[in-house]
Amino acid sequence: MSISLKEKLIDRFEGVPVYAMGEYHPKRGGENPKFDDFSQLILDFKDGKSEAIDLFSKALNGLFRRSSINQSQFVIATVPSSTKGKSHQGFESLVTELSKRYNVVNKSHNLLKRTASIEPAHKGGDRAISNHLSTLQVVRGNANIFDSPVVLLDDVTTTGNSLKAGIMKLQRSHAKVIAAIALGKTVT
Repeated sequence: MSISLKEKLIDRFEGVPVYAMGEYHPKRGGENPKFDDFSQLILDFKDGKSEAIDLFSKALNGLFRRSSINQSQFVIATVPSSTKGKSHQGFESLVTELSKRYNVVNKSHNLLKRTASIEPAHKGGDRAISNHLSTLQVVRGNANIFDSPVVLLDDVTTTGNSLKAGIMKLQRSHAKVIAAIALGKTVT
């Protein structure tokens, strides 16, 4: 699989640039003729496959170098799974890989957690921002973490509401969110 990844600015929210690394076409039971190699790469990332982790790590490295994200140190937050307590295999590996190139302050824990499970959006769950705001919580942990800029990552965004809720929660906790990045942006 030969895929070239390049970010696209898709939005600005609360002063934060929101990027997507490519267009995601859901499988929809194998019935979507637009399902492509990039869409498969997203699914491979979610499964924690090393080729997908490596490609996204390299793509994010390029974005970081071309933008204000290329800071001396920063924090990575990820939008948590819709299932409380479930972690993304792909994000754990991706943060580890990025930590090899950058001074990532929080290599081993996320700044956001889900306080209650919600129905996944791709299964018909409520996509409203209020649904995410009511179930996301900022994990304080080390208070010094909020002295560093924060990059927020999500695997797939459709409406952008999970990223927006993450930005809002982090900013309300006085974190300086400098970018939000979805690996894939759902297109229909």
